[in-house]
Amino acid sequence: MNLAGLIFVLVTHFLAGRGVMAMFGIKENKRKTLALSMIIGVVLFHFLPVVLEVCHIAITATSISIAIGILTLALFLPVSYKLDYSVLKITRPSFTLYEALFATLLILMVIPSVWLCYYFPVFARDVLSGPEPLAEYAVREHTLINSALSVDLTSTNNHLKPPFILGLQVIYKLLVHPFGELWLSIMVCSFLLMFYTLIRERVHALIVLFIMMLFIMMPEIYGYMYIVLSDYPNMVLFFLAFYYLGKYLETKQANTFYFATFLFCLASSIRSETVVLIGLIVPLLLFSFIKDRIKPGVIALRLGILLVIPYLLYYVWMNVFVANYMHIQFNTGEQLSVTSDSVNIFFDRIGIILGPMLFSEHARELFGYIFNIFLFTLALDLVLWRKKIGLQARVMLYGIVVVLVGLPLLGAIIPWFDINNTTKRGVFKLFPLAAFYMANSPTLLQLSQAIKRFEFPELTAQKNAAPVMAQQQKIKKKK
Repeated sequence: MNLAGLIFVLVTHFLAGRGVMAMFGIKENKRKTLALSMIIGVVLFHFLPVVLEVCHIAITATSISIAIGILTLALFLPVSYKLDYSVLKITRPSFTLYEALFATLLILMVIPSVWLCYYFPVFARDVLSGPEPLAEYAVREHTLINSALSVDLTSTNNHLKPPFILGLQVIYKLLVHPFGELWLSIMVCSFLLMFYTLIRERVHALIVLFIMMLFIMMPEIYGYMYIVLSDYPNMVLFFLAFYYLGKYLETKQANTFYFATFLFCLASSIRSETVVLIGLIVPLLLFSFIKDRIKPGVIALRLGILLVIPYLLYYVWMNVFVANYMHIQFNTGEQLSVTSDSVNIFFDRIGIILGPMLFSEHARELFGYIFNIFLFTLALDLVLWRKKIGLQARVMLYGIVVVLVGLPLLGAIIPWFDINNTTKRGVFKLFPLAAFYMANSPTLLQLSQAIKRFEFPELTAQKNAAPVMAQQQKIKKKK
């Protein structure tokens, strides 16, 4: 492994992602800034081999390094003078016993996935029949239009999928490791850090440990922490986009909306069918825009950006690069099949997802009990605390509905959108949304406060006594 190359990509991932955050005016604490910058930087870099190919530049370690350097400088330098560098000061970390326990468990669980990415080559069928051979021969022949396209590929369409895996495999094979893959470990570790921090801000560390273990210990999700496919990264970006969409609805800050839109665009650049799911967000936004009395022109602009840019990314890949550089004619319209049976298929798929896929014995082997516990928590909230369900929690619920409606819709109109593979991996998007809902659940928030009162009764007593003492002081002053 090229250690210098790994350090180079890690630093540039962070700087590029940090530059993007600053451009959108997104300010977070140290942990979230580090994690989010790394995730954005990893996803942004996958476009670079395609850009080099379009510019007729040979794809080598040197050209990729220069391209990475140029992109990083272009994103970071314009905003570098605005950044608060005090966050770089090394401070003594403060950990509770719970957090130390969680950190130990997390490290022990993540190490095997990182090792598997490092030690074994790519073995997923979908990648071996598309991005992996294209990336391997791109490294050898210095072009994406290489010998891998000379064989008969009529039995697969995996080489036509968005270039997310292709681009990152090329970069990491050239600069870091012959197998590539380690970009996935970077995304996984960054997301787990981000997810933990978001949940810890809301509930007690014991509840954080419970929610995070439910999430990480899902056998199927854990497997995709080292199986190189696009579903785990797509899940990450989809969740983060919904999180910042929720922040926009709370704060009404336009920059947060545009940042959420940017994350949705990145999610659609990983899996193209995400464009359809983005379309299902429009009713929520329209309701919010009209309620806030936003001007029609601004509404049209925001919705246009949200819907058009993700589609343009898909259009440029399929109708420009694939058609004119790979010289493969692929008519997307011919892949759609809207018939009289589509409605029946739609409801059948909903029944399958809400039945065997999530609640059968086999489902527990794949996903554990996280969705069952989420539904139990939701039921308690609706019965006991319905009026206290916060906006962020409601946005997570809307995201869950989007997935539960969007996946059957895709299955009804796209024949190859099968149940056992594409749909099963598509439901990954449900789980971080469900887990984050639990972190915002009124029931668990009340439980969190109860644990804190049990741990620190003297602090609770002081807090409760403070208003009384303040009132007594006012009475004395009046006398």
